[in-house]
Amino acid sequence: MATIIHNYLSKLQFCEEKKKQLGCFKIINISGGFCVPFTKPKINEIINISSTVSVVYQNVIRTKIKGISIEGQQIAEYKVIVMGEVEYDLKYLSSDNSQSLNSVQINIPFSSYISLPNNICFKSVIEISIETEDVYIDQFDGRYGYTNILMMLNADVVNEIKF
Repeated sequence: MATIIHNYLSKLQFCEEKKKQLGCFKIINISGGFCVPFTKPKINEIINISSTVSVVYQNVIRTKIKGISIEGQQIAEYKVIVMGEVEYDLKYLSSDNSQSLNSVQINIPFSSYISLPNNICFKSVIEISIETEDVYIDQFDGRYGYTNILMMLNADVVNEIKF
C-alpha cells in the first residue's frame, strides 16, 4: 500500500512540474497564400496536406516594460523571440487529361514571442517545442490557394538560473 501511495505522490509531483513547464506558451495562427509553379500542372483536387514546423532562430530579450495592464494582463520583462518556418507538402490530382498525382512544397515563415518568468536569466537554456493544433487549406482556382495553421509554441526553461 505504501508503494501505491508513493507512486501516486510522485505522479502528482510530476504533474506539478509539467504545470510549471506549460506556463510559458503562446497560441498563434499563421496564414498565407500559395501559388503552384507554372512548371507544374494545375490543381484539380487536393488529396492530402501535411505540415512540418521548425524553429530557425530564437533569442531571449529583456524589455524595459513590466507590470500589469489596465485589463489585468501581466506584462513580462523577459521574452523569447521565436522565428520559424511552416513547410506544407501538398498532394493533388492535376487538372490535365492524365489526372496524375503531383505534389508541391509551400514554405511560410513566421515570427512570434513567448513571455518568460521575470526571475529568469539570459543564460538560461530555453527549449522551444511546437504542437500543431489545426491545418486548413483552400483552393481558389487551379494555381492559387490559401493555407492556415493553428499551433502552440511552448518554451521550456531547461536550465533555470535565478537571480
